[in-house]
Amino acid sequence: MKRLVFLTVLSLAISLSCARTTKVPQPPSQFASRIKSILPATWELVENGNEVIIRRKSPITRYDCLCLDLGWMHQPELLDKFVQESGVSADYKIRLHRATKLDTAEYARLLAINDQIRVSRGTVIPPREFYERDAMSSFDPKYRELPEYFDDTSSIYVETTLYPHDCIHPVSTAKEVEDVWKGLNSMFHPYSNNGYSRSFSFLPTEPLKREEVKILQ
Repeated sequence: MKRLVFLTVLSLAISLSCARTTKVPQPPSQFASRIKSILPATWELVENGNEVIIRRKSPITRYDCLCLDLGWMHQPELLDKFVQESGVSADYKIRLHRATKLDTAEYARLLAINDQIRVSRGTVIPPREFYERDAMSSFDPKYRELPEYFDDTSSIYVETTLYPHDCIHPVSTAKEVEDVWKGLNSMFHPYSNNGYSRSFSFLPTEPLKREEVKILQ
């Protein structure tokens, strides 16, 4: 009898403990839901507080595309050979972090300071998991990481796992990544109106315009 009572009490204690520790899944925020709406099925999203990380489920192949031979634009098989020898398989993630909204005047002031920093081909920064758009300027103490977008209430800082000098292979994968960025660009207000858009391939991901073809010939 005593053994039966003991087991009953133990079972009840375990049940109560599980009830206390089980976390009820929280619904995604509106911020996360908007981002998820533009993602292909090959991507996934994780939300943690004010931070959202989107990730391509399959690894990418990245390669250093700084100072490559422009002749490879007409001989893509040489680029394929280079990537086979030098490319690295890696996860690709984009991290978006919401923070206190930075007004446009302060953004312009800080951007002017960052623009004074000179980056050369020999500039090197320590490796890290995520890199913002102007990460190559981060070696300078005057540098300040700036948000890329804003919405009604927040500034949105954006970083990616791709090193600033690296590209993605093959072109189809690079275009997939570019399309995700285009979706983000259409969703939020950019701080900068200079028409900047990210490119992830040494080779064009869209058909070239006639004047662009002439430049490469």
